[in-house]
Amino acid sequence: MKLKITFMFCSFLASAICLLAVAQSDQSKAPASKQWPKNGQSESDHRTAVTNAVKSFTAVLTRAGYDRQLRNRLTASCDSAKQAVSKEGNIDIPDDVIIMFYEPDTRGDHFGFSLPPFNEQARAPYKYTDDDYYQCCFPGFRKFLMTTAEPSLEAALNAAMTRAGYDSTFRKQLTVSCDSAKKAVSDEGHIQIGNEVQMIFHEGEWDERYHIFELPPYDPNSKKQHEYRKYFRGLYPVWHQ
Repeated sequence: MKLKITFMFCSFLASAICLLAVAQSDQSKAPASKQWPKNGQSESDHRTAVTNAVKSFTAVLTRAGYDRQLRNRLTASCDSAKQAVSKEGNIDIPDDVIIMFYEPDTRGDHFGFSLPPFNEQARAPYKYTDDDYYQCCFPGFRKFLMTTAEPSLEAALNAAMTRAGYDSTFRKQLTVSCDSAKKAVSDEGHIQIGNEVQMIFHEGEWDERYHIFELPPYDPNSKKQHEYRKYFRGLYPVWHQ
């Protein structure tokens, strides 16, 4: 009886070792995550990383053209969007990168802003409608419509832009994430902002950490490729490969 138990235990142990070896072998065969563009890279590494990121965005936009579940993940939140791009492109995206996707008919609920210059000694008033600051995602006339249809949000955004001009802590709250930005604007304006609204604030046009895309048309029967450049909406000069 003891011999039988010992034999069964050895067989079990051998099977476990084999399964572990197979798992490790599969992991070793899996391609390494690609590099993402970031500060401090050499010119050559940055160029390669930009190509990686562009291919990842093109891949996720292409699949979003026919995959409803992926499309929903891309628009659910900025964090969900980043996770989806990372998985689809097999690319390692740094924590400080922010990515937003929106459906064409919801562009009015999505915002991208460049912050005003910083001077903690000044209290200069700034308006979100200034062309230097409002960058996405609706054509210019939307700014006028908001001042009449949504005056509370307009006032909150103006108050947030003004405070960002002299308060460094508040400024960081606006730039660290989409959720943090919306909460900061909500608190500053003493208003409730709907779940459908997403917003990004960034320091300047050469900051490549902030990405906004409009999704392509949805067609479950089409596998048409959708390129990064066609659907890119900001917030930096478009990448050239």
